Amino acid sequence: MSRPALTAARCLLKAGSFPAEPLGMLRRCRGVWLYTVEEACRWLPALPTLPPECDARTYAFRLRGGGIRWILCYRADAGAGRVRFSLAHELGHIALRHPEAGPREEAEANAFASALLVPPPLLALAQERAALTPALVSAVFGVSAAMAAAALSRREAPLPEETAAALREAFGGQVLARLGELRGAGLCPGG
Repeated sequence: MSRPALTAARCLLKAGSFPAEPLGMLRRCRGVWLYTVEEACRWLPALPTLPPECDARTYAFRLRGGGIRWILCYRADAGAGRVRFSLAHELGHIALRHPEAGPREEAEANAFASALLVPPPLLALAQERAALTPALVSAVFGVSAAMAAAALSRREAPLPEETAAALREAFGGQVLARLGELRGAGLCPGG
């Protein structure tokens, strides 16, 4: 079991909605200030500017009392799929309590984002019902085709059974309903 995948599952269950909406989840996080790049330039001019190749960045500031205040800046115009993954990645840094981001932390945040957007137990449930392609995973989970392909090839240790069961119980019906809609539209093979 990976810590990022377990943390992502817990966050998704706490949010109570599927597919995951990282922007809404971040808005509900205590201690997180969320700004678009344009807002950050206007309201926080001392904050370093976001490099053009970067869609989002989280800055952690330690408070005197020992807590952390998080400021997250993101490019709202980066495209829906990229913004969604970038915000899920940054949510991973916050949920995993990464005050600084080195290579290990970046890999963990990517694993968190992948598990949040395409939870392995829900992907396995969909695979039981249909022959999944990246296009079909993309349509069911609302992710890019590249991320869908990565999710299909991802191999990781399973989540604890109680967590996997909670995800299937909470969101399995929505995944299966989406597969049914796609099957009805002729976009999903029978199964």
